Amino acid sequence: MPRFLSRMRTLICLAAMLFVAGACNGTPDPEHIDVSTPGVQQVLVFVDASASAGNVSTLPSVYRDSLRAVIKKRLTEPRDRISIFPVHAKTTSKVGRWDMRNTVRRPKWSSFAQDRRSRKLMYESKVQSFLKRAQEQAVRHARALYTDRNFEQWTDLWGTLQVISEEAQPKKGPVRVYYFSDMFESVPGAKRRNFERVPPTNKAQAQRWAARDAERIKQQLSLQPSVLRNVKVRVLPGPLAAKDHALAVKMYWMRLFEALGMQATYN
Repeated sequence: MPRFLSRMRTLICLAAMLFVAGACNGTPDPEHIDVSTPGVQQVLVFVDASASAGNVSTLPSVYRDSLRAVIKKRLTEPRDRISIFPVHAKTTSKVGRWDMRNTVRRPKWSSFAQDRRSRKLMYESKVQSFLKRAQEQAVRHARALYTDRNFEQWTDLWGTLQVISEEAQPKKGPVRVYYFSDMFESVPGAKRRNFERVPPTNKAQAQRWAARDAERIKQQLSLQPSVLRNVKVRVLPGPLAAKDHALAVKMYWMRLFEALGMQATYN
């Protein structure tokens, strides 16, 4: 009988050890989560500091606050990233771009509740410090674009569509695109639009131009329709929303985005 009880105690101990080991091994280490899974956010911001945007010398406060809000909301997880591109005569060259990625690593899992709590608090503190730093640097970069005379003359907004096609990676997670612009396309040439000189004057004309230009853009630029269909666009005209012909220009872009299969909101 004593031998039987001894064996039972041994078996119980072994079972307990296996259970603990299995529980520890079965808990995923957040630090090693596959970064290709949906949830890694990508943000592309196009800042228009050209003459068509009012020829101002400083970043409008509404854009500054919007940029900070975007970063606070969209850069909270490891690998989330943001890229800022100025809109100018050679938008497709991506001259003047700025990038930042969330490099704060998630804490390793601990079997002790107190350790988990302290590591969680430390992680959240690091994330907040990163977000503050990212906001400061992004605003500083956007402000600098308004003092760079190289970005003043022309406004190649069509070129942003090629940049999106090249930069967006919807297979890795959601992609959101923000335009800080009045959206007045202004590029010289027989097959381009210069809304500063000849803007659309009504909804019907704007939509007719957009439908025609969508086909032209597909021929002139290197676009990836499958990428464009999987991004969400938000246009923020800011203080320029009330300028002459702004409503017709809005109708033009909404129809153009739709013709290219893109989801867009305008406010």
